[in-house]
Parts: sequence; structure tokens; C-alpha cells
Amino acid sequence: MFGKILKQQLSLIYHDRSIILFSVLAIVIGLSPFGQLTILRKSADMSQFLTSIFSPYTLCFGLFTISLIASLNTEKFRLNDFLITRTRTSITVSIIIRTGFIQLIIWLLWMCSSILTITLSGLGNLLILTRFEILILYFYVYLVLLLLSLVELFILTIIRSKIIAFTTAFGINCFDFYLSKIKINSLIYYFVTPKSLLGILVRSIIMVILTIVFTVSINKIIFKKEFLEVN
Repeated sequence: MFGKILKQQLSLIYHDRSIILFSVLAIVIGLSPFGQLTILRKSADMSQFLTSIFSPYTLCFGLFTISLIASLNTEKFRLNDFLITRTRTSITVSIIIRTGFIQLIIWLLWMCSSILTITLSGLGNLLILTRFEILILYFYVYLVLLLLSLVELFILTIIRSKIIAFTTAFGINCFDFYLSKIKINSLIYYFVTPKSLLGILVRSIIMVILTIVFTVSINKIIFKKEFLEVN
């Protein structure tokens, strides 16, 4: 029965025209470091190379922001989902599926355009040399997208205000960004200056755990709600 919900949600995503806008923006953000990477082609400094790809400013006010805006549409669900399964868990499943896939689309387009930018800038050799580290950092960014989106949806299910939900999640994003800028260990922006692979792994596990916690919390709130439509 949950297979039908999956099919419905994928159909809704496919016919959601706003996804086109978010997809284009994700591609533009992925292509944006081209100028910086071209300049770095002569020096090939590894630190500047990674900073150009995973620019905290670009991610904070670009990629993470559009992902939060895109997530505001994921709380919509079909009454059929509830009627098919006779359980409110189906509503949670619908929300998680839409959130996960929308963030996956944004992330994949950003990552692919980013890799293309690296290749076109003439730094494909650095990409090959650091492929393992870069793939880990790319995956870390996806976990951030998913976690911030679930935080936003968690607040939305409680407050019922998209403005407050977005502002709060964006505020958490900016606060963590600020912590990274004043050299305090942060969760979201640890990838900017990762001290070790172990540090990345530990924080990835923490984000996975937080993702599960917020998913369970959203499900509990939904069980207590009578109406889920947000104006």
C-alpha cells in the first residue's frame, strides 16, 4: 500500500512546476565557482579548491535557502493516501518521500553541475585525486539539506505558519554559519574546514540520528492533528 503512496508522490513531484525553478537555481549555484576555479588552475591550492566548490556563503544563502523554500511545498498530501492505508502514518510517509526526493533532485543537479564546472575549469585532475574526500563532502551537504528541511517541516506542523517555519530554519542555518566563521565547531558547516575524516563521519551520524528524531516527532504531531492544510 505504501508503494501506491510512493507512486502518487513521485507523480506529484513530476507535475510540480516549481521544481523546474529550483532545479535551474541549483544548476546555476553549481556552475557559479567557474571563475574562481579558473583562476586557481595555475596555483592548484587544495584548500582554496575545496573552499571554491563548497563555498559557505554560496551554500548558506544559495543552495540551503532554495532547498528550504522548496520544502514548504512538501507538507501537501492527498486524502487518498490516508484512505488507502487507514493510518496517519501514511501522511508522514508522503511528507518524507516528497522531502527526500525534492532535496535529492536539488542536490543531484547542484552536484553534477559542480563536477562539470570543475572539469571545464581544467581542474579535473584535482577532482580525480580527491574524489573520495569530495564525494564524502557532497554527501554531507545532502544530509544538511535533508536535516534543515525536516527541521522546517517539524516547526510547520506545530506552528502552522510557513513564514515562521522558514525563518526559524533559515535562522538555524545562519547561526551555524556564524559559528563556523568565528572558528567554533559547528554541525552544518563543519565541511567548510573539516579537521578530520572522523569528524565528518561523526557529524554525519549525528545528522542521521537527528533526521530520524525529527521524522518520528513529525509523525507524532500528525497523529494529534485534525487538519493539515496550510494556507
